[in-house]
Amino acid sequence: MANNMSYRYAFFVIGLGLLIFSPLVVFFIPRMIPMTFYFVKYTWFYYVPFEAYVVFAIGIIILVICCALLFFGKMRRWTIISSVILSIVALVVFYGSTRCYITMDDNGFTYRGLFEQQKQYAGWENVTQIERVEVAAGEPGNATYHISFDNGDMITFKEDKFVQASRGKMRGKYGLHSIPVIFTNP
Repeated sequence: MANNMSYRYAFFVIGLGLLIFSPLVVFFIPRMIPMTFYFVKYTWFYYVPFEAYVVFAIGIIILVICCALLFFGKMRRWTIISSVILSIVALVVFYGSTRCYITMDDNGFTYRGLFEQQKQYAGWENVTQIERVEVAAGEPGNATYHISFDNGDMITFKEDKFVQASRGKMRGKYGLHSIPVIFTNP
């Protein structure tokens, strides 16, 4: 009986640790995975869409629920089976969320959506239009880019410090390929 209690409290500590460190994990892991595993030399920036962070946070919540089941369920058969199923679901959610990214370089864009297997590539010559949605003066937030491609796809990303550092290179590509740029005010 005492051995069973130590396992239960181990899952309690793991779940509590996930809750405490989840803000750090949620904001670093989804960004670090594309920069590490999908690294390509001379890439201007790596952008991870907000929905990837949300899905990753859902995976952490699933793991916390798994630990809570094992703690409060007193290690019964149904709690163990439920926790194993939830752990597998969490792994699938983590895998899908960490594969979502957008990169821009001198040749074009590479992007992959949530849970997509194949990454897509579109060169600058495939860009049909770029829309930049400005943020009203005095409002918090950054401008948003909507980039449309000739295959019907569209990617959206916010202007963070990495995108901002690449704006001069982007303007050079707009002019070189005669890409229409639309500036929209909210």
